[in-house]
Amino acid sequence: MTRPGPRPALRLLLTGAALVVPLLAPVGALSADAVPAAPSSSRATTVGPSSLRLGTYNIRSGVSVADFKKAVDAMKPRADLIGFQELGRNEKNAYLKADHDWGYYRPPATQQNPVIWRRDLFDVVSSRGYLLTQARDLGGELGAADETDNWATVVRLRERASGQVFSYINVHFVHGAVQAGKPTPGRPRTFALYVDQVKAAAEVVKAERAVSPTVYIGGDFNIGYKADDKVRDKRLPYRRFTALGMTSIWKGSPYLEAKKGTHADALIDQIWTTAAPASVHIERDITESDHVPAAATYDLAQADGYTQAAVGTIGFKDTAVAVQECNKTWQHPTFRFKVDLGDPEIGYVRDARMVPGSAPASVVRKYDFSALWDDDPSTNTLTVEINPDKIAQGDRTFDVQLIDPVNADLITGRDVVRATILDDDAEGSGYPKCTAPPK
Repeated sequence: MTRPGPRPALRLLLTGAALVVPLLAPVGALSADAVPAAPSSSRATTVGPSSLRLGTYNIRSGVSVADFKKAVDAMKPRADLIGFQELGRNEKNAYLKADHDWGYYRPPATQQNPVIWRRDLFDVVSSRGYLLTQARDLGGELGAADETDNWATVVRLRERASGQVFSYINVHFVHGAVQAGKPTPGRPRTFALYVDQVKAAAEVVKAERAVSPTVYIGGDFNIGYKADDKVRDKRLPYRRFTALGMTSIWKGSPYLEAKKGTHADALIDQIWTTAAPASVHIERDITESDHVPAAATYDLAQADGYTQAAVGTIGFKDTAVAVQECNKTWQHPTFRFKVDLGDPEIGYVRDARMVPGSAPASVVRKYDFSALWDDDPSTNTLTVEINPDKIAQGDRTFDVQLIDPVNADLITGRDVVRATILDDDAEGSGYPKCTAPPK
């Protein structure tokens, strides 16, 4: 059976596979024997061609959190992968990460340009950041602030239905450098920075082509496609990317004749790749930013020899776990529930929860599911931190359940684990006393 590669890597938080890199450089094991094999009825199946919907949206850093959420929720049904630019607030990135149906990545060095994708459609191959240009003094051409480091966000994904691997590069080039396809008068430093960013982005495309069959580059290019096509300055995006055999979503589009673009009357939000899109659309009803999002659909052929994997199996390694309360030293008891994947290359589980009614809400201080979402199956651990009692009341229990599996069946009887909090204050409990935390 041909397998689709590494286990899907769901990124609730930034994972260890995400590398921060210099300029233009990409930045205890569980036993499978204890897990029942996948059902005998599960077989690999041959798949056919499918489509890929890509979106790009500069959502502007000044947009309120409430309007940001409204815009994101409106855009998600219209694309399978979306590159955002100019977020600028922790609350906005947190909102993107909180949706377990969507993967998320941005380089750790910047909040500005995250990429999100549907987890039910794509497996993660890798994710990383490329530093396009370092911070530099623009001599006040764009106001008092100097231009900061500029990063490209790069995710490499495998489309699960077809097996096709592709890279998506999300960029946001400096604004105010180009006017009507030519250098903006009085801004030579800004224009030089823009040229360096475009050149560096073209190098990222070349680097990704060495490892990925198909490369898309999208984002806020801060140059109108129509003017760029007309002037064709060899330093600017049209010449740079057509020289790489790439074409914009706007080539031949009826939007070229429209009076409105994605920002004012210009088509500055773009996606480039080697194939023309099957369709392209400007989402004009999403009005929370000074930009409006664009979405393009591409046809994907089946990868040679690719078959979909059989359904996997998932369950807790142990179905009963106990931990000492340790309340005399004001420590928070912490449960770590290990999860077994019958075959980590097949399926995964999206989430877990406390079984309703199994314990008071005040018992749990914090959940941490992040280890379920990384690339290392040996650390598939659900961590639950408990609030210790102020008074002795005997041992307590609560139940945690795995939920929302993807391409996997939960093992009967092993989808729920019982946690027992041992009361070390009970008279004659016999439990060893906790040691004070290090200072």
